Amino acid sequence: MKITINNAQIELSEEQKQDLLKQLKGENKIKIRPDDKEYYYYITKNGEIGVMSYGSSFDKEVWACGNGFFDKESAEKELAKRLAIQRVKDYVKLNNIEFEPDWKDDNQQKHYPVYSCGNIIADYEYDIKRYSPIGYLKSEEDCNKLIEDNKEDLLIIYK
Repeated sequence: MKITINNAQIELSEEQKQDLLKQLKGENKIKIRPDDKEYYYYITKNGEIGVMSYGSSFDKEVWACGNGFFDKESAEKELAKRLAIQRVKDYVKLNNIEFEPDWKDDNQQKHYPVYSCGNIIADYEYDIKRYSPIGYLKSEEDCNKLIEDNKEDLLIIYK
């Protein structure tokens, strides 16, 4: 297929032609919000999955704070992850192993669980503050005990 752009003829392959047609139809458009009146799923303040038609200021707020999802499976997965994070944080509090790292102290180990090769293992940092949704622990012993007692929840969080 040949097209003309600025008086120049360009030959398009069949694949390029199909990509161009998809773009013109809006099929390659990356969606970050639903279209007006399109149904979406969201996590309610009660920790349930709701469904609504998009279009109100409430809907915009739901999506702006990361509680909106295009499909039910994504909403359920995120809710399960958030609930698992809270259970692990509760465990940390109840077992009195809360720890506030001193990031200025390059000699202090800061322990946290990570997912590696299908397992949850204890890891640590000295000076690099990596994202840890459950925070950090003071000792490897605390981290290993946390992993042992919360393996299912940690797999939900990190896998």
